[in-house]
Parts: sequence; structure tokens; C-alpha cells
Amino acid sequence: MADVSEDMDTENLKSLTFLLRGTLPKHKLENVQSFLDIVVELEKLDQLSSEKMDLIEHCLRSIHRVDLAKKISHYQQTVLMTKQGSSPPDRLKFCSVPSTNSSFSVSSASCYVRPVPKFFDKPTAVKKKLLGTSSYCQQEEVYSMQSDPRGLCLIIDCVGTEGDELEQTFKALHFRVITHKLLSVRDVQSTLREVAHQQGHYRASAFVCCVISRSRSSDLLATDSHGPGLNLDTVRRLFTSDSCPGLAGKPKLFFIQSYDVSEPQRCAGCMGCEDEEAGELETDAPVLLCCKRTVPVDADIFWSHCWTRVKQLEVPNHQSVYLKALRTSLTEGQKRRTHLIDLHMAVNRAVYEHNHTSPESSYFLNLRHTLRKTVYLS
Repeated sequence: MADVSEDMDTENLKSLTFLLRGTLPKHKLENVQSFLDIVVELEKLDQLSSEKMDLIEHCLRSIHRVDLAKKISHYQQTVLMTKQGSSPPDRLKFCSVPSTNSSFSVSSASCYVRPVPKFFDKPTAVKKKLLGTSSYCQQEEVYSMQSDPRGLCLIIDCVGTEGDELEQTFKALHFRVITHKLLSVRDVQSTLREVAHQQGHYRASAFVCCVISRSRSSDLLATDSHGPGLNLDTVRRLFTSDSCPGLAGKPKLFFIQSYDVSEPQRCAGCMGCEDEEAGELETDAPVLLCCKRTVPVDADIFWSHCWTRVKQLEVPNHQSVYLKALRTSLTEGQKRRTHLIDLHMAVNRAVYEHNHTSPESSYFLNLRHTLRKTVYLS
């Protein structure tokens, strides 16, 4: 409860006291100074205990603090499992169901038996979901982020707009950041290869690559005005386990903002440029241009690619809606321990809202991933 209290700001506390006005006396609510004050009063009324947390969990979800509600739920389930014991002794049967959020999946669910530790910490939190009268437990698998720094973040800004802001964001997330600006296609490719061959990846927990560039379809033009460009698939392949063994089994996160110089063709009757292959993750943002984009096919890749028309760069003091939302979401996700997939939903919403109000300057977002575990950057 102390951890939850530390993560709750003043506005959250006000919203929570408003929701509890029918449960706690008015004079008690007026004297509330922190979340712990609410906890004490609910305990007095037998509305809160280690086994009775549904009320407070529901309130936290109602004020959109799902991260804190999950903490409460995790604690309650840990208490229940400790009291009930495991059955059969020291072992539980887990069912692994293919995730709909992954761009690759197993065709059918697989069941296996694995030991259950007697104590559960945050990286292996046990979650319990109720389905009617039945229930099951699922162990959350999390990528380890124990190295310091967490890994390398490579930023290539060939437009010269927001590389510095991204650098500050990823430094705050405990990454070692290398920033390059205004490179040619040849220099971009040379830089990527040099970084892929660094030995430091063996000690790192993750890798991040951010690219801001003009483009033609799936080819990055960097600062070149013509030429074949650098295909995005080439960027990805440089950091696969075959090309970069130091990153094998580790999350590789790509965030790309490209400004398309070509005139895209609209695709009648389709909602986006997504391929019709099974297992691909659709975005929440409306995608109206029919342009084939690269899909990650190797494991442990998170691929977030946003593109818009190059004329956006002509706007004075231009800032990418996508990159701004990404920086904000990463910062908030660090504070609230939100995993990367949920964190990106906030980016999707920001792009969708912008497109709704400013359709003449729309952004188009493609999110695909082959992550096998959960990524937390908190």
C-alpha cells in the first residue's frame, strides 16, 4: 500500500475520494492527505483487508490507474495462494495460449507443467483471471533489464528536428545513447553496421534504434536527394541474432519516423497497408495509405514505424505528433511501470486524435512485434 501511495498524485487522490464519498463519511474524506489515510479508514469499516481488495481495485481502475490496480490484484492473489498452498504440492499446470498481440504465434495452445516458486517478486508476478466459475493462473514472463546501463540506444536524425529530445528521454530510461545527425545513406548504413558489431551488446539487456529520415516507400533516403536509399528490412537484419549474436534473446526496439517524398496511392476499400498474413498486429490509428511496409520476422523485435508526408517538414517549428507522443508515453510508462505494448496504445491514441482533427496532415502508424516476453522500461 505504501508503494501505491507513492505512485499516486494529487489528482488521482481527489478522484479516488470522490468515488468513495458513498462509502466513507464526509468528515473522514475531508481529512484525507494520502492514499494511506483512505486505506486506514476502509480497514476500520471492514471494506479492505489482505483478502478483500475488490473495492479499492475497482476504484483505481475507474480513475484509469490500471497499473496500480494490477499491483493490488497481484498482492491479493499472492496472499491467497500463500494461504491456500499450491496444488498439487509445489507444482501447478500452466496453459500457454498464443497472444493476439504478437506478429507470430503457435497454431494451437500448448500445456506444460512447471514449478511454482514459494515467493513471487515483480518480474514473475502471478496473475489470476476469473472466467465464469473457473480460474487459471498465468505466469508473466518479463525480459530482464538488470544491466546498467540497460543497453545502447542509437539515434539517427537525418532531418535535424527531434534527435536531442529523444536522447534525453532514453538517457532517463538508463540507456547509453549515441546520436548521429544529418547522415547520408552510406553513412547511415556504415553507422548501423559499426553499432551492430559492438561487443557491449553481450553485457546489455536491450537495444533501441530510433531513426528520423525522409523516405520513399520502405527506403530511407537520409540526407540524399536521390538514389536507391536504405531498405528498412536491411536495418532490422543487421540486429538479428545471426548478424548480432550479442543481442540474441534480448528485446530490440525500433522507433522510426519517416517523411515520405513519394505520392502514395489510396487503396479503395481497405483500412491500411497491412499485409493479410495471419498473426499481424493491427494498429489503433487509421491507416489510409496503401504502401507496403517491412514486417519483422525475427524473434524479440518491437517495430514501431510512423510515416507522414514530407511537406510536414515545411511547417515552422515542426514537431512529429508520433515522436512527441512517444516521448511522453515512455516517460509516463517509466513512472507507472507500464509495459511497452500498453504504453504504445497511448501513442496510437495521440496519432488517431491528431488525424481526426487534422486530416490534411495525417500520420500513419504501423506497429508489429515478435516479442516473446513483456518489456518494462521503468
